[in-house]
Amino acid sequence: MPSDKQSSSIPSQTVVIFRGAIGMALGAAFGYGLYRLMLQYGFYALAIPGAIMGLGCGFASRVYSPRLGLICGLAAIPLTLVSEWWHFPFVADSSLSYFLGHLTELKAGTWILGVLGVLLAAWFGLGRPPEPVYEQ
Repeated sequence: MPSDKQSSSIPSQTVVIFRGAIGMALGAAFGYGLYRLMLQYGFYALAIPGAIMGLGCGFASRVYSPRLGLICGLAAIPLTLVSEWWHFPFVADSSLSYFLGHLTELKAGTWILGVLGVLLAAWFGLGRPPEPVYEQ
């Protein structure tokens, strides 16, 4: 049974979500910037924006939260799609609506890295796993 000291140190779910959202936003901005920088040097790393977004969320929340993991995974989908579209629009039509309508024409490597970024965002967005409690 947890003592009063332990239960009072656990933040409320609202605080956890707020901290996670701030970390998610900062991580998304940093991850997108890193993705752009890597493209300038010839490296295609589409998984980076989602993964860094999840790291920021998990680090900022400071607790294990499956809810935040799900939110990060879902938020990584539009982040990944917009990141790809912004740098590699289709030649026939560079609009976002055309891009979204022709997602099946993307190469396999794009899909693999995009899905990897979404999965990493969800995984890192979970935060730290709970510490095991050993009774003595």
